[in-house]
Amino acid sequence: MLLARLLDSTKRHRFFGRIFFLVSNNFLWRLAGSAGASALVALLLSMLSSYFGVAVNALVVGLIIFSLLSISFQWRLASIGIHSAQSSVSSGTDYSAALNLCRDNFALLGTGAYKLVSERDFEQTLLKCTNSRNPIRLLLSHPDNPLIRDAEQRAGVAPGTYRHKLVSSLEILQRLRKERSANFEVRFYKVVTERDFENFRMMFIDDDILLLSYNVYGNEDAGRNTPQLVLFKSGMKSSSGGFYSAFRGYFERLWNSSNSWDFKEYV
Repeated sequence: MLLARLLDSTKRHRFFGRIFFLVSNNFLWRLAGSAGASALVALLLSMLSSYFGVAVNALVVGLIIFSLLSISFQWRLASIGIHSAQSSVSSGTDYSAALNLCRDNFALLGTGAYKLVSERDFEQTLLKCTNSRNPIRLLLSHPDNPLIRDAEQRAGVAPGTYRHKLVSSLEILQRLRKERSANFEVRFYKVVTERDFENFRMMFIDDDILLLSYNVYGNEDAGRNTPQLVLFKSGMKSSSGGFYSAFRGYFERLWNSSNSWDFKEYV
């Protein structure tokens, strides 16, 4: 109790609170702290065991304590729906793996979805996840977005490169809707200034999983190389809160304020 009060008082102090925050939110310091605490407890148990004449393996005790601390940290993340953090999309749940996860429906917020619709399994997933109650939804940038041209200039690619890919995505989507009777909707979010450009790429799978990464405009391979978070809708504490619900609400508001594509314009 005394230790808890002392810790709470330290957190509330302006200077020490800042130090505590930085230390507790730095992975290396957390890891070192867990290892140090495990070693300290193991050492104390070893000393006490010697005093009372009881055999205790300090190494085993230290490993057990370290494992419990690690499990506790993972539990805290899982309780608010954070399943994992992946160093990049390509090395984690990439576009192909994400499509194979889908069983019922999915919704996407992206720029042009060219990498996604170019995947070999995209057509199969689109048809498999089609249902009248929850149609697949794709929320994209329209090809005439002036910021697309700015991104081309920053990347040093030929003018029209990114626009061509976006139009190619729309052509694929138009064909699937016409020839395969796929049930999905496409909308274009409004872009007036650079602030309106969507910073996140979100893929909601089966209304349960969110693959979340951020956009880096003007970088050809950024979509595959950016880090990615995997969020679950149902955290262990509450299914009504958590990061999934917050990002889902953002997507829905953006969707409701966007313009529907008629599957004719631009193609």
